[in-house]
Amino acid sequence: MTKKYKPLPDNEDFVFTGLTGRVLSQSLAENRTRLTVVDGSNTIRVLLPINITAPQNGDIIRVTGKRRSMLGLPIVEGEDLLILTKTLRTEWFSSDISHQTLPREMQLLINEPARQAILIRSQVTNIVRLFLKRRQYLEVETPILLPERDIAPVSHFKTKSMASGREYFLRICPENYLKRLIVAGFSRVFEIGKNFRDESITSKNSPEFTVMECYEAYSNYLRMAELTEELIAEIVLTINGSPIISMSGRNIDITPPWTRISFNEAAREFAGIKLEELSNPEDLRGALLRIGITSPHATSRRELINLLAEQAIEPRLMNPTFLMDHPSETICVAKRHDQNPQLIERFEGFIGGVEFAHGYSEFSDAREQRVRMQVVLDEKVQAGDEKHELDAGFLTALEIGLPPTGGLGIGIDRIVMLLTNLPIEETVTFIA
Repeated sequence: MTKKYKPLPDNEDFVFTGLTGRVLSQSLAENRTRLTVVDGSNTIRVLLPINITAPQNGDIIRVTGKRRSMLGLPIVEGEDLLILTKTLRTEWFSSDISHQTLPREMQLLINEPARQAILIRSQVTNIVRLFLKRRQYLEVETPILLPERDIAPVSHFKTKSMASGREYFLRICPENYLKRLIVAGFSRVFEIGKNFRDESITSKNSPEFTVMECYEAYSNYLRMAELTEELIAEIVLTINGSPIISMSGRNIDITPPWTRISFNEAAREFAGIKLEELSNPEDLRGALLRIGITSPHATSRRELINLLAEQAIEPRLMNPTFLMDHPSETICVAKRHDQNPQLIERFEGFIGGVEFAHGYSEFSDAREQRVRMQVVLDEKVQAGDEKHELDAGFLTALEIGLPPTGGLGIGIDRIVMLLTNLPIEETVTFIA
């Protein structure tokens, strides 16, 4: 029973018209047919006299009759029934069938946890949007089709225009365009949209995923970390009614402030590795091997650092934690740390050992940014990737001048996973 149908005192009735919905199940009771009918998120019982031919499970019907309440639950005493749509898949409404074998729309129709995940997802995006707009962020849309691939070390989907013959790449993030809008004088911008990576689906990752990215002029990574914990706390409190979420039987309090630990400190604490003393990749490879991390395909210090994070650090970050001040090799678009040029002003947010957010102080030196990006591109080519051009539009925007800026990205799918304890494929409407 849900909000739409308010309980009546037992046995009080009145004429009820216009009940429509789909029959999920039925049974015989006291010479009447008892139907369970759903319409959206509402469920109601319908009692039909034996002289009315009962519909099949799965049929969409319209019933008129008298409504009464039994034990506080609404029941319609059906007097007339019209079948609006006949189902051709009655067998899919059997209680014996496995949900996993059904098409996605059937799973959403009969599996309440699956339905709730989609409703929660809608709530999450609404909360994020309202949270940012209250803080004067402007919502924008940027291109999904890119003339050049991003320099990030991931595989891109590509397509070709039949009209022009041009090749395009599906974006992996809207970052460059959003920073170009900061250059254009829009001081706070955000976008909630689809991104794409040509990779296999896992319990945490999907080739098609939804991300919120926001950028704020005259800000930095410390402010974006504060914004993150404020936003996630508001999401959890609004949806759960408390700041507590449960993951794998463990209660986790989302209340800010969250733990902050530097990357180097985490490497020492969780892996016994002093990164600052291991500038040579082979020395770092040996240190990883001593703690059981093999790296046959890693060729750079950046790749080795990523292995260290994924296997030794991230799984230990169960309580809400920001992993701060990463080694400078990890990404090329973040500002160097004011106190230590070997580090960058970057954070990643973790809950339950799962990364759901990342942010940094944006790098704004146009000349050095070009050099940094070219180094990353050369590394990709050496690793077997196709050679391609750098993002000329973005580099030109930096030459105009990017103010000091803080950037943040939050995975909407990951947030829904945190709230529902479901794998990523069950937090989206459909997987292609």
